[in-house]
Amino acid sequence: MLGSMKVVGAVGAASVALAALYWRRRVMPIGPCAADGRPLPSGDQQVMLSGNGLTRYHLNIRWLKEGECIVVLIHGMTSPGVDVWRPLIACLEARRRCVLAYDVAGRGWSHCAGGPMTIGYHVRQLEELLDTLSIGDRPLELVGLSFGAVIASNFAVRHRDRVRRLVMIAPAGLFPPRDYLGLLAGSGLLGLLARVRWAARCRASLKRDYARELRAMTDGGAVLRAYIANADCNRAIVRSYLSTLLCCAEVFDNRRALRALGSSSCQTLLLFAERDSATGPPPDDAELRELLPTACWHRLDAPGLDHAMHLTHRHLVEPLIADFVGSDGERQGRATQAATTQGRSTLMDP
Repeated sequence: MLGSMKVVGAVGAASVALAALYWRRRVMPIGPCAADGRPLPSGDQQVMLSGNGLTRYHLNIRWLKEGECIVVLIHGMTSPGVDVWRPLIACLEARRRCVLAYDVAGRGWSHCAGGPMTIGYHVRQLEELLDTLSIGDRPLELVGLSFGAVIASNFAVRHRDRVRRLVMIAPAGLFPPRDYLGLLAGSGLLGLLARVRWAARCRASLKRDYARELRAMTDGGAVLRAYIANADCNRAIVRSYLSTLLCCAEVFDNRRALRALGSSSCQTLLLFAERDSATGPPPDDAELRELLPTACWHRLDAPGLDHAMHLTHRHLVEPLIADFVGSDGERQGRATQAATTQGRSTLMDP
């Protein structure tokens, strides 16, 4: 019996040591790590930030007008960066809106630095980017996808005087995990071991997730190929995803920021997929109303509509976003909120 306990103890100690070694080498290394090494797509630029290194961004200042908000697009945790926003960028710029989209640290063509990727780390990247581009004092409208909604909501709480409107698409962290796998992912050593195992097959997992989320695309697989190419070329992919999962608790529970947001003057719109394979089914109306009493939301339902609905079902998603953050966004936002204060809206596409 005693011998068995020693074996179990040795195995446990070895597991902890291996996990710590993996953490040290892959998640918390010293010095920056470059991401995608391919040439930048046409029209994109990079700027050096002290927090994470080179950061890719798209900014068309042609439509930048005095006193008008800049629309900032923040992609999700496993997205390949700016590229996921190309259709929405075109939609908003067709309405003469100034749009800034950027690669979150470690994703796309943005580098990641050594150190834990906490929510503060991600928020500071956006703060420094705005200051470096000399637009740090402009009013903002934020659009966040999945984990990008977590970054956007925390930024909005810290800069209440600047963020006028916030759109959250399939937001992560809205409520704590309700299944045992989600609880495991948010727990201590077991969660660490589970995430190390996931990271060991990170690229294969991402490609499988991409194929599932983009299955309703009708572009012949062009977007999926772009996603997969970035997953293959991004040298920081494992480190950045695992570091965010381990160090950013808001991925799993972002309610503190959302409650603060609910008591602010920021106009908020949430878009949910009724069947979301990444974040799970949306919470019920009562839970949402308690958390965000002044927000409005839409539940979208259509064949194949999933986490990447902004790409697969643009005809449903883009008008909602464009109207909410449009040039008459303040009037439209108030009207939308007033119309949905007594209940939620469900949009269905046969």
